[in-house]
Amino acid sequence: MPASERAPTGARVQGPPARGRARVLDPVARGLCGLGVRADHLTVSGLVLSLLAAYAFFDAHSRLGATFLLLAGLCDILDGQVARATGGETRFGAFFDSTLDRVAEGFVLIGISGSTSATCWPSCSSRSA
Repeated sequence: MPASERAPTGARVQGPPARGRARVLDPVARGLCGLGVRADHLTVSGLVLSLLAAYAFFDAHSRLGATFLLLAGLCDILDGQVARATGGETRFGAFFDSTLDRVAEGFVLIGISGSTSATCWPSCSSRSA
């Protein structure tokens, strides 16, 4: 892969927390690579899990929503590690990951705020009558 297509790598944090996280998650990332899972698969899986979390939050199932959100965050961490492990870091992949992360965050926030407004709306509208 040409160097011009690779994602910039200089901004990565390399302190003790990053090394500890890598020590725990690198074997998982290598295992996923061995199964043929690509970084884009994890990015899309994270989006789907975030959509499920948004729906769960909207439907007032906050523990289920938090579980889905935790799994989506794990996918988000692992997609970068899988891309680095396979040498598949590209500018498009970084853009794709970042864009889907923002879309996922937007849906989760809509789900949380929708749940809040749905529970508040009946009590708020009865006060004005």
